[in-house]
Amino acid sequence: MGSTEAEVTESSLPEMINELNSVLVPDEEVVRIQESKKLIKEINDRHQVERKAVLEMIQGLEKSVSQLRESTSRSSADWRSLEEHMAVMKNMEDQKFDLARKINEQEAALSMLESEIEELRRKSDMLENWDVEEEVVMDKNALSLNLFRGIGFLPHYESKQPDALMVSLLVRSTKHNVATSFDIDYDALKNSPSERCALAMQIWDAVE
Repeated sequence: MGSTEAEVTESSLPEMINELNSVLVPDEEVVRIQESKKLIKEINDRHQVERKAVLEMIQGLEKSVSQLRESTSRSSADWRSLEEHMAVMKNMEDQKFDLARKINEQEAALSMLESEIEELRRKSDMLENWDVEEEVVMDKNALSLNLFRGIGFLPHYESKQPDALMVSLLVRSTKHNVATSFDIDYDALKNSPSERCALAMQIWDAVE
């Protein structure tokens, strides 16, 4: 679906670029990624140790339950009554289920952390794909436009000339695997702040 708005030159984008630059801090993203990687490794190591200990406890409980069942089925003479046997067996079964539930909760928490670190890796890869040598020679606007393309903004110009007007903007959503095209109406955007605000909101909604 498309939104018809005015033609815009690259020089008319500084405001949007500044807003984007103000919320993107690559150094902080990299630090957060490194800290998250360290955290996920520590949690995973601790989870493995705890899981092994819990599994050993479950195996011990299952062995005890099995022995009690065999003793009960043979109706052997024992200091415990049948009711006591059943109570002990039920208690052991409850402990086993509680331990299994704790393992499932830990695995769910680990899965959430892994999803977050995967998203951070994706952002890190996008930043690492920038060519450092090109960044030295490219001006701020060109770098920002390169970043726009990296996050799903694909502008289309009326020609290949440096000062060519933008006639449309294709916005790609990686999350939803869809693309939305916006026609640019330069006059409407120039004369109406509300039009500019509405277009900006529609673009950011489309890229999510």
